[in-house]
Amino acid sequence: MAFDFVSRVDDVIWRGDIWLPDNVSWNDIVLKRESGEMFLPLPRDLWVPLPIAVVILIVRLIVERFVAQPIGQYYNLRKKKQKKAVPNHILEKAYKKYGKYSPPHSTLASIAKQADCSVVGVERWWRRRRLQNKPSEMQRFKETTWRFVYYFVAFWYGIVVLSGKNYLWDTRYCFYGYPWHTVPDHIYWYYMVQLGFYWSLVLSLFMDIKRKDFVQTMIHHIVTISLMSISWSIGMVRIGLSGAGPYTMQSTTGWRAARW
Repeated sequence: MAFDFVSRVDDVIWRGDIWLPDNVSWNDIVLKRESGEMFLPLPRDLWVPLPIAVVILIVRLIVERFVAQPIGQYYNLRKKKQKKAVPNHILEKAYKKYGKYSPPHSTLASIAKQADCSVVGVERWWRRRRLQNKPSEMQRFKETTWRFVYYFVAFWYGIVVLSGKNYLWDTRYCFYGYPWHTVPDHIYWYYMVQLGFYWSLVLSLFMDIKRKDFVQTMIHHIVTISLMSISWSIGMVRIGLSGAGPYTMQSTTGWRAARW
């Protein structure tokens, strides 16, 4: 029964009259793909980025360990993380209520009384609590170095493989002949690696120090993955292609972390 429900929902979401031109069905696309006449994108391809994401995470660890870290050590970047504040459920509750900026002195006095400590002690705890999740210079440098390396490679690879495509220069070609847009191998892997990269960013959010923009970053990555997945599923690969990442911005962040 549950399977029938999911199947009906799937049929409603992927109605051919919504996503495809007239006189074209999903079966037509599957038959073209399976006959070998042309390689057309299908939703079943979207499992490929998942193992790619794992490989990318391994490559990230290698780049951070053997490229970024030696450079950071050369520039004497600080490795030590900020000391954690002593656990105190009363102060923690107040911190979550007021945020990183300490409340007025009268409120601090009330909190200090509840926590059985001095106002100065509460202020010191507040500062330490605010800084405890701040990454070290070395960690920030390693992260930005990895992103610079990836975005740099993805950007220039994209320039090479797309420079000869007419739809890069004239977006009308993104729609001419749709949905019979065959996907060459180099475009296929470019797309899959890009999706894999964003999946790796989602996974790394749970591995890295939790930042204050954790939720916003997660939403950004999920929306990006969703848009690229939908573009692939409905054959709009020419629109879904991305990769001109902000590698110049990442290099600037890295220089700042290195105090250049």
